[in-house]
Amino acid sequence: MNTKVMSLSCQNKTTHGKSKDKSTFHRVNNTIILGGNCDGDIFNEKKWTESLKDYRNWECIEFNTPISIFQLIPGDLRKEVYKFIGKKILYTGTLNCIYHFYQAGIYRK
Repeated sequence: MNTKVMSLSCQNKTTHGKSKDKSTFHRVNNTIILGGNCDGDIFNEKKWTESLKDYRNWECIEFNTPISIFQLIPGDLRKEVYKFIGKKILYTGTLNCIYHFYQAGIYRK
């Protein structure tokens, strides 16, 4: 789901359009919102949120250098977590999946 919100320190006006990688974006008051359907110059958060219920407005986002959530805690605590769990949790990459949607919000495996 392509719903990424991040703060920006730039202009205080409303703009919208297409980014380089063809994601829809909408910028309002130092915030950029990716994904969904933004109609017109006036941003309507409720309408945008409602548009995310339709999977056709979704777009996959790319993981850039993912890190383990356990790297965020101190080393000694990380060792205790590994000891408690019994093994290290590793990743090798991302898994591509194909979902077949029947209608917005419902898929079959």
